[in-house]
Amino acid sequence: MGTDKTAYAKYSDKGARKEEKRAAPQFVPSQFVQYELNKEQAARCKAWDFSETDAFEALLKLCEEDYKITFRHDDKNKCSACWIIAADRHKINGGYILPGRGSTPFKAFKQCCFKHWSLFDGAWGDYVGVKEAEEIDD
Repeated sequence: MGTDKTAYAKYSDKGARKEEKRAAPQFVPSQFVQYELNKEQAARCKAWDFSETDAFEALLKLCEEDYKITFRHDDKNKCSACWIIAADRHKINGGYILPGRGSTPFKAFKQCCFKHWSLFDGAWGDYVGVKEAEEIDD
């Protein structure tokens, strides 16, 4: 069983084929929608009827709409955090990350969903900006 040396020629330094230089893809950083709830909005979020079943259905709906949901403990704010991340190709929220915080991952996700559907009506771009962090009271 012989080897076909021409098949390996393209990988050889001596081969006629030169390395093609490709430009690195341009990195476009995402922007955080750092919108903090005021006291009235926080009270509405806290009172918002959002069960575990609602959370699961919201999770499925967001995934179907090309969002990624991430959870993690936020050491800086000493709470649970959730981020809804829109794919860059998303028609409305491409390049944005919507954060939510709470005493539990469930409550952090609830805050994200409250912002997404109740406050922002599904469009986050008008709410990009930096606000002071508030104490978590969910």
